[in-house]
Amino acid sequence: MSTHVTSRVRRTCLFKGGTRLFVLTLADYSGDDDGRSIFPGHDLIAADCQCSIRSIQDLIREVRKTGVLKVVGASGSDLADDEKPIGGRGQRTEYRLDLERLDELQALHQAREPNCEHCQARAKRAKNAASKRTKNAARKGENSSAKDENSRIAYKDSNLNNHNELAHERALSPEGRALVLAKALGESFEVYFRDAKFVDGPPARITLSSAFKASHARTQFGNRIRRIFGDDVVLDHADGEEGAA
Repeated sequence: MSTHVTSRVRRTCLFKGGTRLFVLTLADYSGDDDGRSIFPGHDLIAADCQCSIRSIQDLIREVRKTGVLKVVGASGSDLADDEKPIGGRGQRTEYRLDLERLDELQALHQAREPNCEHCQARAKRAKNAASKRTKNAARKGENSSAKDENSRIAYKDSNLNNHNELAHERALSPEGRALVLAKALGESFEVYFRDAKFVDGPPARITLSSAFKASHARTQFGNRIRRIFGDDVVLDHADGEEGAA
């Protein structure tokens, strides 16, 4: 089912009453957006339109005369409007809605009846929908700008908080700074401070326990303490290595 084809038919004033329902039903069965691949049998169309099969046959002839409805032959080409399809048991008849012909007839209708109330109603609805989309886009842009501004403020506040945190850490004693640092790095580093020794400076010296052996852990710890304390702290390791943070 192609909603595109159904929408194209719905936007016209070419057919009235039962004929309009019949064309809309065919549009619903279209398998392609170009109006092709319509294969419902007369009995199914009659059920959807709530009329007899004879009425459907009459409607097919009526709409074919307008050039909007085409019957597709076995070769894949359209049959003449007065040419009957070759039917038979087990053979399906394919229909096609000529959308170009549909638009052409709608343009003629609008030229002949410029004050058509139905066309004006659709035009008004389309204008209101376009206006609503424009307003929503503008509102979305304003919300996005406000969101960006809030993010910028939050980022600024975060940087300020980090700065205040570092200033507080620098004001602590070496023991206090090491404990703050251990908490910041997570519980996995606390073992390295249980047997650590602290000597006040400058520079302050922190001798870590022998458990602090993993080189990647030392590197991560050294980078963190260097960022906070700069050259104010020197790390000593129990295995004899020494390094300024």
